[in-house]
Amino acid sequence: MGKKRRTRQQKIIAKLKRQIDEQRAKPVQQSKSKTPDKKKATLSSLKKPENTEKLAFAYAPEMIKKDLIKTLLLSFIFLSVIVILKFTLKI
Repeated sequence: MGKKRRTRQQKIIAKLKRQIDEQRAKPVQQSKSKTPDKKKATLSSLKKPENTEKLAFAYAPEMIKKDLIKTLLLSFIFLSVIVILKFTLKI
């Protein structure tokens, strides 16, 4: 038997584990002044952590919405063609 393939979720989990290991390996730098810099504090608090978004959605919500609209439109067109053909051919 061959090797089992890794799922997308397993790949994401492995990537996040590697990122955590890299962060732990880096030495923590302590600033010389005891008060934190205001600019650094505001910039770091405004940034969204990218990892949480990747875990919450496998695909962007905009892409999902676009795909759903496209699917509904194509389904509606297909059903309309069937109904029109049924009445025109009187099967």
